[in-house]
Formats: sequence, C-alpha cells, structure tokens
Amino acid sequence: MATLEDRLRVEGRIAVGEVARIVRDVLVGLGDMHARGRLHRAIRPAYVLVEEGRARLLDPGERRRSCDVESYEWALTGFGCMAPEQVRGHSELDASADIYGVGVVTFLALTGTSPFASKNALALISQKLDRDPPSLSDVSGKPWPPAFERFARRALARQREGRFGSATEALDAWKSACVRWLGLPS
Repeated sequence: MATLEDRLRVEGRIAVGEVARIVRDVLVGLGDMHARGRLHRAIRPAYVLVEEGRARLLDPGERRRSCDVESYEWALTGFGCMAPEQVRGHSELDASADIYGVGVVTFLALTGTSPFASKNALALISQKLDRDPPSLSDVSGKPWPPAFERFARRALARQREGRFGSATEALDAWKSACVRWLGLPS
C-alpha cells in the first residue's frame, strides 16, 4: 500500500495506463462523496491510496502529514492542488474545487510535475491566480492527445464556471479520453 505521493516521489511520473485507472477510481469515489453532500477540499497525491491496480480517495481525516524540512516541497504541492477560490479564502466552495484538485493530481501523475510549481509560496499563489496552466505537452516535452489536453485544461480552469460541473461529468470526459487514446474499456 502506497499513496500516489509516495509513488511520485520514487517514480517521478506514472505510466499512462495506470494513471487512467487511478483518475477513474478517484472520480468515482469523489462522485460518491459529492452524492452524499460532502466535499473533500484537500485532493492531492497524499490522499490517493494506490494498491493492486486500484486507487482509493482517502478522507482528509484518514491522512495527516507533518510538514518538516524534507517534505516542504510536497507541502507546497498540496497547496498547489488547491483551487484558486480556495487560495483566495472563499468560504463558498462547491464540487468544482475538488475537480480542480483532481486536475492537478492528473497533471502531476502524467507529467511528473505540477502545473504550477515554485519553492516560494507567494510565487505559487501568484501563478495560480494570474496564469492559465500550461499544457501537458509543454510541460512533458511530448505531444498529448487533444482529449487529454482538453480534460486537463477544463479541470484546471481558473474560474470554477469553466470546470466540469460534477465528478460524473469529469469521469465521462476522462473515460472518453482514455477509450479514444488508450483503447481502455469505459
């Protein structure tokens, strides 16, 4: 049993076929959580448990990680997974904030880097609030299929209105991208 954070520390990035299954499982779990009227509010690699080809989204209460000198960069990654409205301190959050977190986790797993990265928290905030995320292709240096680029761009939209309206909608788009490019069953 390992978290996605543990895997990314060791492997850098995850194979596309495995990312397809991880993101699918996370979105299914998130959809269940939203159906019960709950938001996660902290989706990041430390809250994604990966075991035997399956992923499970951990409840924030299940996983606590202290921030020490060695994990400072990963603490910033957790901060980097927050939606812009969370960074601004908006108290009225909706499912789109969780969708943003899934977008960052997807981006990290596919490319090995965050769409917004800095060792300085203020620079990270500025990037997140003032810039659109880069494309998967620009960050990884290799072309990604348009369906994957569209998924990442929409999940990571700065304005919540530009994101998927629900985990189910995001899951449908993700499955469609995976079926088209990877030939994986939906």
